[in-house]
Order: sequence, then C-alpha cells, then structure tokens
Amino acid sequence: MSEDHLAWLAQAGLTPSVHRTLVELDEFLWSGSFDPVLMELVRLRAAQLLGVEGELARRTPAALTAGLDETLVAELPQWPSSSRFDERTRAAIGWSEQWLLDVRGITDADAARLQELFAPDELAALTMAVAVFEMIIRARGALAAA
Repeated sequence: MSEDHLAWLAQAGLTPSVHRTLVELDEFLWSGSFDPVLMELVRLRAAQLLGVEGELARRTPAALTAGLDETLVAELPQWPSSSRFDERTRAAIGWSEQWLLDVRGITDADAARLQELFAPDELAALTMAVAVFEMIIRARGALAAA
C-alpha cells in the first residue's frame, strides 16, 4: 500500500517522523490482515459513525484485492439486520461501534463472544486496527482534510 491515502496528514501539519510512523503502522496492519474485507467494513463503519466523508469515500487496496463488494458497503448502515453480514462480521462491527461510542459499555459477555468467534491473534489484530482507524478518522475529521 502506498502512503498516498495518508498524505493529507503531512499536509495538515504532522511532522515527517509522526507521519512516517502512522504510515508504517497502517501498512503493517493491512499487510498482515487476517481478513481485509472485515477490517475495511469496520473502518468504513467508523467513518460513517464519525461522519468523516474523506475516509468513507476511500477504499483500502488490500480490501479491494480481497474482494470488497460495494453492495455490501452500501448495506453497512443496516448491518444488524441485513442477511449479507455473517455472525463474525456483525460481532466485529458491533464491538467496534461500542468502542467508538462508549468503550466502557463493552461487557464481559461482549468480550467472551468475540473470543468465541476470533482466534487470539485475530482479536488482537482487530483491536489494534480499530484503535488506529479511530485515530486516523478522528484526526481527519478534526483537521477537516478532504
């Protein structure tokens, strides 16, 4: 993945070393992704919830290569009820929404359910991805980058 999708960070005033570190972190998350489509759906849902159009319009190359379906993206607001989303995807999106809106609202039962559906390394990767996605999306919203 190229750093083009994060070039706006440098243009918004981030120091070159911080920009480079964020690019490397983003590239690392995507290069080792256990499920790029699932990660992209989580990223896009975060962009929807946070109202950051620049991130909502963007598609991650790894997700496109893995077969991201735009009709699925179009149904993302209906993820709890749409039959297009499987149990794992629903659990990941629901958990990431709770993280974004009120992390203290995540219950032990939520954590147990995720541990049933995801291997420990997958859950760790998903957790780090959600944290990074939130940071990048919120920064883009705050800095009003297109």
